Amino acid sequence: MFEAEFHRTVRAVLAVTGQSELLQNNHVLANSIKLRNPYVDPMHLIQVDMLRRKRAGEDTTEVNRAIAATISAFPPG
Repeated sequence: MFEAEFHRTVRAVLAVTGQSELLQNNHVLANSIKLRNPYVDPMHLIQVDMLRRKRAGEDTTEVNRAIAATISAFPPG
């Protein structure tokens, strides 16, 4: 369901902007995102796992710190 909505949204954005691909007219941002994704994708997976654990009842300081770190991309100080 989410994937289908994502694809519908992409098609709508492309139709409105008249582009054939996202960020077609902003190569600097497109390249920045391509370089960034290999680093942040694993962090997103950790975030999903930590949120799942918290919702399952594991509401510990460690889990909360890990969630905060994945949100800010830095460990809490």
